[in-house]
Amino acid sequence: MRKFLPLLLALLFIALLVATIILVKRAGYAVTYQATSSMPRGLYLLAPVKSIARGDIVLFYPPITIRDFLKQQHWLPRSGLIMKYALGVPGDYVCRRQNELWINRKKVAHIYHKTSSDLSLPQQKFCGKLGKTQYFLISIFVPNSFDSRYFGAVERGYILGKAISINGKFY
Repeated sequence: MRKFLPLLLALLFIALLVATIILVKRAGYAVTYQATSSMPRGLYLLAPVKSIARGDIVLFYPPITIRDFLKQQHWLPRSGLIMKYALGVPGDYVCRRQNELWINRKKVAHIYHKTSSDLSLPQQKFCGKLGKTQYFLISIFVPNSFDSRYFGAVERGYILGKAISINGKFY
């Protein structure tokens, strides 16, 4: 029996590990990898959303109206999910003035008309207060990221969770 003790302990450890993973997933947590350059690359813990504050990183499904464009450009990962910072939150005043994005009277980002490969980008006209379930999701990590500047506010229902860096880099 003694010679089977290491095997039994290993099996017990594996069973506990599997049970822990199942419980964590049922609680709404997951691990995701950010592979594109529009956000800091690496591993992220995906946590359920109780509230979203300005500056939080979120993982979301892009609005349906823009998904075909994203797929054609190969900008949409297989998961169909995108990661960005929540820079505009409900109640914020978001406005496009010429080629600049303003949030609460602060210039936040430049709005481009074309990509580096001369592809025309969708242009959204917006100026107003975000509704109770609307968020403006932007990448401040890469200035020419494809984000809410080009597809507008994202409804809370499209946001899957908060992303928290677990690879030691916090931007």
